[in-house]
Amino acid sequence: MAQWQMGKWTMALAIAVALAGCAAPQHPQHPQHPQHPQHPQHPQQAAEPAQSWAQAGQDCAPPSISLSDRMELLQRELEPLGLQARIAGCTTPPQPAQGVQALLIDAWVLDGRKARAVVRGPLADGEPLDLGLMPTGAKALSEEAVSPDVRFNRRWWHERLHAYGLSAVAGQVRVFVPTP
Repeated sequence: MAQWQMGKWTMALAIAVALAGCAAPQHPQHPQHPQHPQHPQHPQQAAEPAQSWAQAGQDCAPPSISLSDRMELLQRELEPLGLQARIAGCTTPPQPAQGVQALLIDAWVLDGRKARAVVRGPLADGEPLDLGLMPTGAKALSEEAVSPDVRFNRRWWHERLHAYGLSAVAGQVRVFVPTP
């Protein structure tokens, strides 16, 4: 119990740090400004959890305080399933609404034996869940180009995040917009 409590507060702190900077770009009138690229480079692989939360916090500001609570609840659901959500950063959705920022959220396998009960495909511990990303991790393969297991994983991942108020951006696998 004490270990879970420590993990709970560590996760809450990590989520708060990650969301501390997710906001609309400082210069929305200059979307091509070099310091604020419209389509930031996506990392090939998300950093370790503490690093990815901290990195996200440098570029992001909280869209709402309740998002932090929703992310903590999501983590609580995923942990016994051997999975973890990692925020890799923020981006502007392809068709942004006024002041809306999208989150890049990756699914990681912590325990492949447990994850096997809910997702499919190769489930190596410490590796991202197979969502059919291109080798660079920046872009997803089309639905027609991926296996039935990947299509299943994508649907499952989008449904889990939607249950916590994060809507998938159309045509994207790892880009989600917080809903009120």
